[in-house]
Amino acid sequence: MPWAPYALFVIARDLSVEAINKKLQQAYSGEMIPGLFYLVTGDEYPVLTEPDDSMKAGGTIPPITGFTASSFSGKTIEEAAAWLQNGPEWLFLDRKNFAVLDDNSEAKDTITICRRNPRKADGTIRSKDEYGEVQFYPCTADEAGNCMIVGATMAAKFDDYLDIYQLQQVHYREPDLSRGKPYYRLPESAEWDYWRGEE
Repeated sequence: MPWAPYALFVIARDLSVEAINKKLQQAYSGEMIPGLFYLVTGDEYPVLTEPDDSMKAGGTIPPITGFTASSFSGKTIEEAAAWLQNGPEWLFLDRKNFAVLDDNSEAKDTITICRRNPRKADGTIRSKDEYGEVQFYPCTADEAGNCMIVGATMAAKFDDYLDIYQLQQVHYREPDLSRGKPYYRLPESAEWDYWRGEE
């Protein structure tokens, strides 16, 4: 079964074509699935052809040319998520997992990995037609392809990556640019105290 590409939204207010190409190329470095990300350039829903190869996704292959501006520039991650959720039935994009290039992406060399939380408050898994709150965390552009695939196919791995990122930000006293909380985290755990420097 072919992979449905993951939408990549440019919500940054000022990001050059060169910077976008660099991030796409970095995300694909060492990645075995070409076209993993589809660069969303406008409000119109794209008609994508499902590849006949299960190891291809049918997304955007860098370098891109002729890109002038994103209609999502200056918008929020939640607005990008809503665009996906409200797409037509035939839309060949993953509806609940996506990525964004934001105002921090160029300076910090990151891509932000996003998902709809698959779990309800009681820990049970939502049905495929249910959309949870949006969760996200930034990762280095070089790791984005792997983080996207693993986190989207195994919910617990997204929790792991989100957890590691948040713990590191606390430990190094850096701003936390993520949203959400790993389902399994216990704030009073020894690991949490260690990363806060209170061990």
